[in-house]
Amino acid sequence: MSKRLRQSGANGDLDGFYLSSHLRPPQYSIGLVERPRLIAALNGSAERRLLLVHAPAGFGKTTVLYQWISRLKTTSAIVSWLSAGQEDVDPYRFVYHLQCAIATANGNPFPLDSLADRSFQERSLQADVDKLLALLVSDKSRLVLVIDDYHLAESETNNRILDEVVKSLRPPATLVISSRARPALSLPYFKCQGLLESLDAVSLRFSQTECSELFAGADLESVAEDIFHQSGGWPMALQLAKLWLRERNCAVGQPGMIDADAAGITEYLSGEILKQLPDEVSGMITDTSILERVNGDIANYVTGRSDCWSLIGNLDSLDALIAPIGGKGGWFRYHQLFRETLQGRLARCGRERITDLNLRASEWFEDHGDIEQAAAHASQAGSPSRVAAIIESAGAVRIGLTRGMPVLRRVLQHLSAKEIYAHPRLHLARIWLLAKQGKVEIARRQYDQYMDGREDGPGNTLKPCSHTEKESLFVGLMLTEVYEDKDFGQAGIERIESMAQDASAVDHWFQGWVNNLLCVMYTRKGNLRNAMAVTDQAMFHYRQVGSDYGQVWMLLHGALVSLLDGRLRKAAESIVKASRQASAEFASDRGLISIVRIVESVVLLEQNRIGRASEQIFDALKAAEKAEGWVEIFVQGYAASIELSYLHDGFEGASQEIDRAQQIARSRRLPRLGQAITLLKIEVLTIDGRLNEAEQLARRHRLSVESDPDLAADGWRDRVRKAIVLSRLAIYAGEGARAAKTLAEYLADAERHRRRRAVMELALMLAMAEHELGRKEQCVGSLRKALHIAVTEGYRQVFAREGKLMARMVGSVVRQSGVSSMSEGTVTFLARLITRVKNPSGLAPSNRTSGILTAKELAVLDESARGNANKVIARNLEISVATVKFHLSNIYRKLGVGNRTMAVAVAREKNIL
Repeated sequence: MSKRLRQSGANGDLDGFYLSSHLRPPQYSIGLVERPRLIAALNGSAERRLLLVHAPAGFGKTTVLYQWISRLKTTSAIVSWLSAGQEDVDPYRFVYHLQCAIATANGNPFPLDSLADRSFQERSLQADVDKLLALLVSDKSRLVLVIDDYHLAESETNNRILDEVVKSLRPPATLVISSRARPALSLPYFKCQGLLESLDAVSLRFSQTECSELFAGADLESVAEDIFHQSGGWPMALQLAKLWLRERNCAVGQPGMIDADAAGITEYLSGEILKQLPDEVSGMITDTSILERVNGDIANYVTGRSDCWSLIGNLDSLDALIAPIGGKGGWFRYHQLFRETLQGRLARCGRERITDLNLRASEWFEDHGDIEQAAAHASQAGSPSRVAAIIESAGAVRIGLTRGMPVLRRVLQHLSAKEIYAHPRLHLARIWLLAKQGKVEIARRQYDQYMDGREDGPGNTLKPCSHTEKESLFVGLMLTEVYEDKDFGQAGIERIESMAQDASAVDHWFQGWVNNLLCVMYTRKGNLRNAMAVTDQAMFHYRQVGSDYGQVWMLLHGALVSLLDGRLRKAAESIVKASRQASAEFASDRGLISIVRIVESVVLLEQNRIGRASEQIFDALKAAEKAEGWVEIFVQGYAASIELSYLHDGFEGASQEIDRAQQIARSRRLPRLGQAITLLKIEVLTIDGRLNEAEQLARRHRLSVESDPDLAADGWRDRVRKAIVLSRLAIYAGEGARAAKTLAEYLADAERHRRRRAVMELALMLAMAEHELGRKEQCVGSLRKALHIAVTEGYRQVFAREGKLMARMVGSVVRQSGVSSMSEGTVTFLARLITRVKNPSGLAPSNRTSGILTAKELAVLDESARGNANKVIARNLEISVATVKFHLSNIYRKLGVGNRTMAVAVAREKNIL
């Protein structure tokens, strides 16, 4: 092992340890005692779905499992291993790491950036669990999934996940959990069902025979019995005793060698082993016991020495007590019991020594970019002032923009509220963190208190100079414009624009978030071209300072703007990039993850990918309800979840989702969201045919289909949404004329401002109104406007949600105008749309656009393409000649042609034949 620990290169990859070392069991360079009775017990668990190995530290749980799986690997079994860590308390990370363990065991190379390769179409927690279950049952070979040190990752959510895993497993798959304590799984149920096998501390203790075997190799057989009785068969104590006795060259049969009681035997033996080491080695490992991981570089810095790499090479005798960590840099860690013993020795050196060592460790980690460890060691040194300095030096609010909000939260946790409030930049960072956690009222209250307490008095400056002033402005505007949904007004926008122009072009942080904020403001005002332009500007500046977090948010905003602008393909491209980067860098940031998944679900729904959208939208919204979110995100998300609930569970399911959305609007005090949910409820009532209820709800809220005198009275998107919902209600109620007038006005406004999504939705609704009024030519013109955008961008659901009324209109247009003047893409789009409406649970035709022609019409056209006369067609299809002529007449009308030859030609051109 010393060879591995001597690797230099010194710094290594501080962020790559987890997956480089936790997907395989530890490697042992010492001789291990064979434990056939335990191996036999483990082998007997093959018919069990769950094998639980639980005992306190030092009972050899990992060693036994290592021996067992080493034998399993000689069979056809596939063994996956995950050494859990504290990071795995996050259920998303936990499930993903389990997936990685299984993939690695199956021989798939595991790249550290593979999170980045995953689309957020799979980032629903339940979808991830389902994927995990699929991996567990996909191979007919025996699959064994081992989770070691589960006590570090145990949480209520993770326990539920493992319960589901156990219930879903089928032989020959087995889940093995090793933990210091019995996890709170459904163990009584599993036991009653015969699904559980367990080994506890009593089972893991060495027998006297095993103890004798352990000491036989060290020529200490004569003392084995005494050692066995004194240790109680505790594996770690026995291993330590062997090392100690070997180093002392104790006489055979010497009585009373170990007089410590069982409770203190490990510390006693560890201490005795340390006595055998040179003083400089003993001192070095004692001083570095404050570290979770050690190599020569950090050991040199912390201890003030220059020879630690050499000293580490002298640790051969401690192989049972230290374990190398995979990856570069020669890193290793101490066995937990040994580390506790070392820390006990260090405590006797006095608090001053511990403080000095932790401060040195804090400095080293800060210099190497690990601010979390830097802050943690500063906290252990009892230096809140240094913790604050580390956070401020790393950027305070900017930590969230660079490394993600979970990192900001964790470093701030080392300080009390009083200590945070004593530093303005930290106070602002905490206010922003509260807002991002959904605690907007508390954030507002603290921000107002902060502003009132400023030396320059209350109020807000729009000409910031210092970091504190810029961060104050940033947090204040984000609170007002985004989370509280208060319109900053045109004058405010102009001031922000002026501020961006006056600021230095190389002040990338400031330019990044100012343009970010302008994107939100422009979007709300409906200036989508400007919104996209400043999104690109913000992205540029965030790239210049390496803000991955800022880039993810700008990809998100870009997707939202593209959705509103009717550019579905660009929205899909942006959200896939956002999901990859968020997965790779910020998997534990649930607020960010939830919003990414909401936007991606909306994109999927627009593409009519119902199943994929349903997999993630509901969990994503629940997470956003407990974290951050703003009106546009909630409106888009609830519109999708309500529609999907209606498709799956009808009116009752949609109603439950509406009630939940209204509760969030009330609890977050977002009246604009409440109004949007009311409109969504009217929409569901209308589509479900409950017209009286829909009309009553509209009257109760004083909503009328007639347009506002001032089209700019409300937010543009709110006005468009209201026009569409109320126009649909009017059309269903037989009042198409009222709807057509309003829709025409709103359509003209949308075209004037080049809002393509609004143009598509309004034109479609106007076409439906005109169809009901018998205005055929106007109907065709409006429909063509809607189709031009829908076909080009791949929109599906905006048409499909209008159901049979839309299908009847499209069918009428096809019969009136034919498809000869339409592109092949438009014909395919309409055919599949009609098919989808006629068969909501089925799939669109794969090779023919049969939605345009009926099955019998296609058959007649096929026969005509072969050159068969009407009599031959009638005989082949077993119908009358008159019926053949009737079908041909329909075919000519639908295709917009006048004879058989043209019908065949057009059908081939449009991919109907």
